Amino acid sequence: MLSNPNYVSMSDIDARRYQESTWRDIVSEFKLSQRAANAGSFFMRQSEMILRGTSWTSGYLKGRELLGEAAADLPFNHPILIDFANKTLKASHFIYHAI
Repeated sequence: MLSNPNYVSMSDIDARRYQESTWRDIVSEFKLSQRAANAGSFFMRQSEMILRGTSWTSGYLKGRELLGEAAADLPFNHPILIDFANKTLKASHFIYHAI
């Protein structure tokens, strides 16, 4: 209904709905929120991926360091190390969104 460009030929009921439409109705009909989010995040995509990769890697290495001698025998894809890295990534994600 909002995409109807001919306001003059609308019925009175449609014209009233058109006038009473809210920003939320416009956003949902034209899917503006997804477009705006994609446009706004365009410049952050590469830098965010680099930050997340660095954070995950540092969490993984810190987990190996904390486990010390016990980590020497663990394979690189051991669930404890992966979980440690994922939790570090989650914590760092909170930090840079909170700033």
